[in-house]
Amino acid sequence: MKKKLKFLLTIFSAGIILYIAASFISVDRFLCANHISINFPDTLKLSHENVQFKTSDNLTIKGWFFPANSEKAIVLLHGWKANRLEPLPRVKFLHDAGYNVLVYDARACGESEGDLISLGYYESEDLIAAIKFLKEKGMRKIAADGISQGGATIVFAAAKTKDLDGIIIESCYDELTHAVNNRFQSMLFIPGEIGSALMIPIAEKKLNVKVSDIAPVVIISKIEIPIFVISGAEDTRTTEKETKKMYDSAKYDKQIWIVPKAGHEDLYRVSGAEYEKKILEFLSDNIVTEFKGKASDNNGFLKFMSELKEDFIKTGDTTYLKTLNDIAKVSDGAVSEMVDAEVEDILKNRPKEFIIYVNKLNTKESEHNLEIHFVLVLVGVKEESTDKYNSLKNNLMASVKGNTELESYLSGLIKKAENWK
Repeated sequence: MKKKLKFLLTIFSAGIILYIAASFISVDRFLCANHISINFPDTLKLSHENVQFKTSDNLTIKGWFFPANSEKAIVLLHGWKANRLEPLPRVKFLHDAGYNVLVYDARACGESEGDLISLGYYESEDLIAAIKFLKEKGMRKIAADGISQGGATIVFAAAKTKDLDGIIIESCYDELTHAVNNRFQSMLFIPGEIGSALMIPIAEKKLNVKVSDIAPVVIISKIEIPIFVISGAEDTRTTEKETKKMYDSAKYDKQIWIVPKAGHEDLYRVSGAEYEKKILEFLSDNIVTEFKGKASDNNGFLKFMSELKEDFIKTGDTTYLKTLNDIAKVSDGAVSEMVDAEVEDILKNRPKEFIIYVNKLNTKESEHNLEIHFVLVLVGVKEESTDKYNSLKNNLMASVKGNTELESYLSGLIKKAENWK
């Protein structure tokens, strides 16, 4: 009996030792660098530049920049332990649509410096450095599209910077613990909670951050730019339930697409032309070509805006309002005059729809956006004529009568206008 007990204790001890060793090895494998040399593929016939830039923590990030004749750009981010080759198939259709495109190796991947992968947490500094690089190249409108870890990177970065105008997150985990657990279940067929129990404290020590803080589902609620959340219906690493949780947590202008028959990193490969169409529609709604010069000199642009406005009046399509909001962020006298004129016209002809849209933006007064133009128009009308102002104010209040939320919001804007110094 004693021998049997001793044998069982030996087996149990050996199992514990193996479990501890496996946990350390798994963490090292999960977080260790994956450096490889990257060659530009001959099959992609696009002019490009080899580029590099420094992060705030002094790492050199390397990538490729595909220049286009515009001031709008998109950054494409790869997934866990991959490199800039992974999102490369997306470059051509985006470049053909007029976007400058930047792809780069995240820290500790490909040819970029770094020894530790943090599943998007510290990689957010890479993206912030990439955005700075693009702005120095003259880019005025910047979006980002990231796969898996790349999506998480975008979420963390978008909460830190105001220099992104729209983001696309593909197959992005909601919490790091879920990402680890799902992989244990799908690859090793053991409960994730058991497999990762010891890994979590080891990873926290190695990363110098609590794993509970690596939770895009929490951070996404703080982001105030348009968000497109995409995932595969057959993804076992980022489940549909987790993707919908990410979408539900987002508070701003948001879209979701669950791609039929797609897994974790094959969304574009599976959906092809439909993927291109949806991505370009999202970008065209939110990342407009920069408005240049005086409004009166931009006949082509004004015609474009006029067509969008017509669609808004006829069908309620908000593309016009999204575009106008984008333009409102440009600090330029002629542009401001144009936005003010458009806002005043909308307040007279489509007040309720406009008030609903501006209220939905949930923006800050310190930013140059439609809400502040709304207030400035009220101020301008008030200064021009008290009677005209009272008539406009009464019409606006009448348009939202019965909707407590809109009445309260509109009253707040009117109060701001009347207290304007």
